[in-house]
Amino acid sequence: MEPGFLLDLAHGNSRRVLEWIAGPPEKSVWMGLKLADRPRFSVVTFRCTSCGYLESYAGKD
Repeated sequence: MEPGFLLDLAHGNSRRVLEWIAGPPEKSVWMGLKLADRPRFSVVTFRCTSCGYLESYAGKD
């Protein structure tokens, strides 16, 4: 398995690493989703070089 990451395109196509956010999504009128005071972790992904299988983990920041 080789390490890598999943790309998240934010506003204006700015690039960042995908994050895992604790709890179910809650809509926000101004920001799309409410994220304040929720634990969040960057997602690390591994890819099998033989079959392409992906396995992701939420790592501690």
